[in-house]
Amino acid sequence: MSTITIYKGGLPTEAIEFDISQATSGLVMTTVTAVTFDVKQPDGTMVVWGGTILVGATATLLRAQHVFSLPDTIQIGKYVLMAYLTVPGGVRRAGPTVFMVADPFAAC
Repeated sequence: MSTITIYKGGLPTEAIEFDISQATSGLVMTTVTAVTFDVKQPDGTMVVWGGTILVGATATLLRAQHVFSLPDTIQIGKYVLMAYLTVPGGVRRAGPTVFMVADPFAAC
């Protein structure tokens, strides 16, 4: 599995997309009506990010997106994200995703 790397200070015009599969959730993806993300930041604090389901979900695959706000990626390091999927009858989790936030000027 490759790790996604994004730069510190994601702007409101930037977004990150995640593929959520039936294999990681046990759900039929076309029944999902909403998505949110619990995010563990590098310092261990937890935040909740809103999500959007992108057009084109199939029974086995859904693509969700989070559009950044300025404080979302101010910490450098590893973020662990857990998707929560709203379906008829309740909310279910999908497997975690890890991504890194890097300083764009660190290598200069």
